[in-house]
Amino acid sequence: MTAGLGFLTQGMQMAPMVEQLPTEGGWESTVSRPANLSSGGLALLEGRATAASVLSEYASGTSSIIDGVSGAAEAILKGNAEALEARGRAAAIRDELVRTVARQRVAFAGSGVDMSSGTPVTIQRETTRTGLRNAAVEEGNVSLKKIKVQLAASTSLTQGLSKAGTAFFRAGMTDIGHRLSVAKRG
Repeated sequence: MTAGLGFLTQGMQMAPMVEQLPTEGGWESTVSRPANLSSGGLALLEGRATAASVLSEYASGTSSIIDGVSGAAEAILKGNAEALEARGRAAAIRDELVRTVARQRVAFAGSGVDMSSGTPVTIQRETTRTGLRNAAVEEGNVSLKKIKVQLAASTSLTQGLSKAGTAFFRAGMTDIGHRLSVAKRG
């Protein structure tokens, strides 16, 4: 495991850093760096960890954008398929309406009923209204499905971009934090 992490400690001084501090009676030696790392080694290690963190955040943000676009595309494709099905149902209702009215005419004519007035006209008119209303409901469903698809696609894109923005912001803040830390150490 440590062989794989060698790149993190490459070039670092691993011995403790001893400093001589003046005291009343002479000089006193103290270890000034924790974990036996020199300030340069610590900065190198911190810099590499920061770079890895920033790259990870950018990858996460990019992945969120891709997920948002994929979700939007999926919603659009699904919505288009549903709209086509609704249009097909509306067309089938109109076709069935034509066949129903034709069967009614044949039935009325076969039984010797006058087709130009009275009950046959009323029945055919109501059948036509009902059929056209049912077809219009299906067509209205197409419009509702389009709105639903646009909303789903927009939501997916918005969520992806929001997550990406958050990830990119975190990456920037990590980088700024590292730079401030390095600047404080001098």
